[in-house]
Amino acid sequence: MTQKNQTESAGAPLAQPLAAEQRLLAWAGRHANIIVLALITLLGVLMRLSLRNYQSEDYVVYLAPWYESIAENGGLRGLAIQIGDYNLLYQTLIALLTHLPIRPLFGYKIISCCFDVLLAACAGRLAFLASSDQPERAMTRAIVAYSLVFVCPLVVFNSAAWAQCDATWSSLCLLTLVLLLDRKPIPAFVAYGFALSFKLQAVFFLPVLLYLYVSERSYSLLCFAIAPLIMVLCGLPAVIAGRNVADIVGIYFSQTSEHGRLYIGYPGLGAILAGTGQRKATYPVLKAFLILLVASLLLLGFFGLRRKHVRMNAKHAAPIAAALVYTAVALLPAMHQRYGYLYEVLLIVCAVLYWRFVPSCAIAIAIGLVTYGAFLFRYESLDLMYLAVVNVLNMIAVWTMVFLQPSSEQK
Repeated sequence: MTQKNQTESAGAPLAQPLAAEQRLLAWAGRHANIIVLALITLLGVLMRLSLRNYQSEDYVVYLAPWYESIAENGGLRGLAIQIGDYNLLYQTLIALLTHLPIRPLFGYKIISCCFDVLLAACAGRLAFLASSDQPERAMTRAIVAYSLVFVCPLVVFNSAAWAQCDATWSSLCLLTLVLLLDRKPIPAFVAYGFALSFKLQAVFFLPVLLYLYVSERSYSLLCFAIAPLIMVLCGLPAVIAGRNVADIVGIYFSQTSEHGRLYIGYPGLGAILAGTGQRKATYPVLKAFLILLVASLLLLGFFGLRRKHVRMNAKHAAPIAAALVYTAVALLPAMHQRYGYLYEVLLIVCAVLYWRFVPSCAIAIAIGLVTYGAFLFRYESLDLMYLAVVNVLNMIAVWTMVFLQPSSEQK
């Protein structure tokens, strides 16, 4: 044996994994799913912590002063008056926070970040249900969907930088869909009632529930009455504090007439119609027209889906829901940058399930990042009118892919 071979033979055992390493690797292989979920969750938490001290303009101008006003009016006792444009459920949560020794900025962000977890978990469950006929892929897709949603920059920025609460109503809308697919309509509409109690924007999800009702006929129309009942129950703390019962829904009417502009930072049809100018006089003229246009297009979408016999089962739920919500947000007037939140998350689930949705998902996320960056970090944004054209075309592309979707598809 040559000296070279002797050296290689002597050094070979040192290059081999130790017995302890082999046991560790074997254990990691058996528990890979749990390990990946834990690491992604940890990384997502660290991403949020890195932004914990960032104060957005919305926080400085609105959220912080509202918090101080609630605290000055006695916290829960302050529910007797309307402060800011909070819905009553969210105002109740903030009132509870004022009784705790916590920095207001962190309080806002902690609430939203907790709902980020629910949002990602529901996205993962939706992907799992859609892949139930492929058990070998179901768990993998669920983990990927959870992970992509939890670390998505839009999701992280919304809660951890902006201190906004779009994760609240969006996660509860996804929970509603998951529960309906699991044939649990009563808990589903309880969840939807909480979603509406947090934010009026949960109404974007109503067409999804209506089409699911028409398509699957798995629950009674009476179930829809559960949501307003939950809204009333969520408003009881404010009523007990002295508010009028009418205030439970009154805040929604004031929100719809608050801004009076065709668009508010969101690149939708309103931005195309407004062009380079924003005239408040134009809003009253086009408001009813755009609402009726959306209703007409959604009705046509329902008709087309029914004619193609596209059932809204677990396999088709995410694409149909994404298309319906996208239509409402892209075409309605007075939309904020954040209002695309729900369809952006749904498109992530679609992209995990079906490759052809990846470009549309990437475009939607990219448009969201441009508009978020322009507001949060004061970057110069592309002209919203041009972004709006791309955005509306992307919405049409999503609908095209929904209509072209076969009844059974392999990824």
